Amino acid sequence: MFEAERPQLVPYVAPFDGFHSVSASVSKTCTVRFDNKYSVMATAVGRPVDVKLGPAANSMERLEKLAAARDGRDYVPVTERGAVVHAARQARVAFRDMRERLDVAREDLWGRTGSGRFPGEAGADCRA
Repeated sequence: MFEAERPQLVPYVAPFDGFHSVSASVSKTCTVRFDNKYSVMATAVGRPVDVKLGPAANSMERLEKLAAARDGRDYVPVTERGAVVHAARQARVAFRDMRERLDVAREDLWGRTGSGRFPGEAGADCRA
């Protein structure tokens, strides 16, 4: 299939510029601001730095997420970094959900005893 399409393709002769470079200065909080805040080493505070942003991986991930939501399918990360970020977000949501359930269970259990102890611990003070 590719060999059949090869004659119709336009050759790309210019070198590929894989990143976008911008000069910026580092703030006292060790951050550089360009489209977002980026952390840098403390030794760079007050010095000019070049911020090099790679190919639009974030845009690719964002567009894929929107397409998945629009099509009603599960989001599958496009890049390796996108997969790591997606897994971290899923873990954060899962831990938040577990924490909420634990809080509800704790309030329910401690609310019934009224003493701040688990029900089986009520006579623990009387034991020798």
